Amino acid sequence: MPTIPTWPNLGDQLAHRAPRCHETYMDTPYYEQLQYIGDTRIQALISYAVAGDDRLARQALLAFDQSRFPDGITRSRYPSSLPQNIPTFSLLYIGMLHDNWMYRPDAAFVKSLVPGTRTVLDWFAHYEQPDGLLREVPWWSLSTGSQKAKSLLTTRTTSPARRRLNTWRTDRRRRP
Repeated sequence: MPTIPTWPNLGDQLAHRAPRCHETYMDTPYYEQLQYIGDTRIQALISYAVAGDDRLARQALLAFDQSRFPDGITRSRYPSSLPQNIPTFSLLYIGMLHDNWMYRPDAAFVKSLVPGTRTVLDWFAHYEQPDGLLREVPWWSLSTGSQKAKSLLTTRTTSPARRRLNTWRTDRRRRP
C-alpha cells in the first residue's frame, strides 16, 4: 500500500500563514478573489479544525452581518464593489454563525450577531408556503432544471432554522 507523504508541522504552518497572507477568505486567489459565504463557511471550518484560529472567520461573520440589506438578507459576497444577491447564501451565513458557536468559546460574539439572523429568517418567511417550502424567491436562487423547479426552491430550511435559532437562544445548558 502506498504511503501518503506528510509535511512536518503543516497545521502550524497553516495557522501562521493564512491570517498573515489575507485579510479575508476568498474563493480563488487568482481569479475573482472574493469572499463568498458558501466558500467562506467551509474555509472557516477548516480554520477551526486545523489551525484553531478564528480571526478570519470572525472577520467574515462581521462583514456578512454588515452586508445585510435593510430588508434582512446578506449579500452573497462581501466586501465587493459589485453587489450580488443569492438569498440562500444568507441561510449559509446562519449556519456559519452556528458553526462558530459550536467550535469557538465566545458566546458573547455569537449573541451579538443573532439579531441579524432574525432579519434573514423574517425575510424568508415572506416566501414560505404552508408546507414549509419557499416559492418565488427573488434574485438568484441557485435552482436548476424545469421552470417549475426554478420557481420552487425545494428546501425546508426556514422553519427548522427558525426552530434551531429559538433553541439556541433558550437552551442555556448547551456549551456557549
